[in-house]
Amino acid sequence: MLLVSPPQLCEEVFEKPEVMEGLQWIEGNDWPLAKVDTLYYDDHHLRGVGAELYSEWLAEKVEAVLTDAPATTH
Repeated sequence: MLLVSPPQLCEEVFEKPEVMEGLQWIEGNDWPLAKVDTLYYDDHHLRGVGAELYSEWLAEKVEAVLTDAPATTH
């Protein structure tokens, strides 16, 4: 399981509940452009170009997480 917290223009703190400990996590506010106000319609909805840039960054992060994840068997 992979959890993604999307970027938000206005800072908000999310404390991960204990049940989520150990799960892979990507923090959208770590995106270098997360606080560029012109990329947003409002405080948390990205405009087209912002969404495209964030998606590119997120794809790289997901790929890195999946590459580093241990193999599981079912």
